[in-house]
Amino acid sequence: MSEPIKPMVVDLSHWDPADDYDAVKRDGIVGVIYKATQGTSYTDGTYVDQQHPAKAAGLLWGAYHFAEATNVDQQVQNFLRFAAPDPDELVAHPRDRRADRDPAAASVRRRDR
Repeated sequence: MSEPIKPMVVDLSHWDPADDYDAVKRDGIVGVIYKATQGTSYTDGTYVDQQHPAKAAGLLWGAYHFAEATNVDQQVQNFLRFAAPDPDELVAHPRDRRADRDPAAASVRRRDR
């Protein structure tokens, strides 16, 4: 029997923020990918309050945008304006299965700032 896979990076958001990032690191986690934005205007109010202690604990940080079937350029701008990722931060775009039926939700593209 093989050993269970132990995650090294966790996906968090306002639904499940961490209370103690030092404890997260002690548990073997090396990075956090946190929801920053959704659609053209939503911003996660817990993002910055979670980012600072996670980075202070020595964890790698990443942000993601949850795409909707709305204007792609406005979604990209919403994410870049709010998350303002540093060069050492991961930027992720999760694939929503609903995007299979909606090309607009699947077409969020990378933009240079």
